[in-house]
Amino acid sequence: MPQWDLNLVLTFLMCAPFEPLHNCPLRLLTIKTAFLVAITSARRVSELQALSYKPPYLMIYPDKEVLRTRASFLPKVVTPFHLGQNITLPTFFAPPHPSKKEERLHRLDPKRALSFYLDRTKEFRVDDQLFVGYVGAKKGRAVQKRSISRWVVLCIKICYALAKKQPPEGL
Repeated sequence: MPQWDLNLVLTFLMCAPFEPLHNCPLRLLTIKTAFLVAITSARRVSELQALSYKPPYLMIYPDKEVLRTRASFLPKVVTPFHLGQNITLPTFFAPPHPSKKEERLHRLDPKRALSFYLDRTKEFRVDDQLFVGYVGAKKGRAVQKRSISRWVVLCIKICYALAKKQPPEGL
C-alpha cells in the first residue's frame, strides 16, 4: 500500500480551489466531500456507496450528522454489530471561531462539506444514494464503488499537484 501524506492533503483541502465552498466547482466539492466522509468515517467504499441522503438514513443535528446504510445493504462482515451501524460525522470546529486557526480548520468539517454537497446536488438528484454522478448521463444518478474510490484517490493526487509534488506510485 503506497504511503501518502494526510497532512499535505488536509492542508490543501483548506485552500483554493477547494475553498470557499460556495465557489468550489461541483467536481471538486464532490471529491472533497467523498474524501472527508471516507477518512472521518473510516468505512469501506461499499458502505459509503450504500448511504442515502434521505431520512432516516441521514439525520442532521447541530453538532453532527448521523448516516446509516440502507436496509438492503449487507456489510462485508454480516453480524448484528455491523448491520445498520451508525456513522457519525461530528462538526469540526463549529462557528463562532475564537481564532483564525479554528476558522481555517473548520474548512475540513465533513458536516459542512456534506451540507454544501447536498444543497448543490438537490436540483438534479435522481437516486437517493448519498453520492451521485455530477456530469453527463450519470448526473444525479447513483455511482459505483469504483467512482467513490477514484474520487478519494483523485483528491489525494490533486492536493499533491497543488503542492507541486509527485504522488506516491500505485496510489
